[in-house]
Amino acid sequence: MFILDSSAIIDVIHGNERGAKIVNIIGEEKTCITSISIHEILLSEKETEMVTEFIEKSYTLNFEKDSAKISAQIEKDLKKAGKMINKGDIFIAAICIQTNSTLIACDNDFKKVNGLKSVIVD
Repeated sequence: MFILDSSAIIDVIHGNERGAKIVNIIGEEKTCITSISIHEILLSEKETEMVTEFIEKSYTLNFEKDSAKISAQIEKDLKKAGKMINKGDIFIAAICIQTNSTLIACDNDFKKVNGLKSVIVD
């Protein structure tokens, strides 16, 4: 299963070149988004019909107790290594690890998270 990061979702919604690459990678694989990405998208994008429609049609995974435990360990590890990333990305990474999913993102910061399966699209 794939989980799309916020930047990947935005590219897919806008239908740009990177969005087309992401759609090609996904193929027929089950794909989800996270409640964290919904928050980030609604903060950064105008709430257009396309954004609302994409969110409503997407299967959403929530940040729950098990992801909170995983995210705390990720943050401790990143701080210890001096490689902190933003909290939203830590929460998204934790959901991916908890569900044994592969993250599709456009952000190299995710490479800093040990144990995270990811595809970084440039």
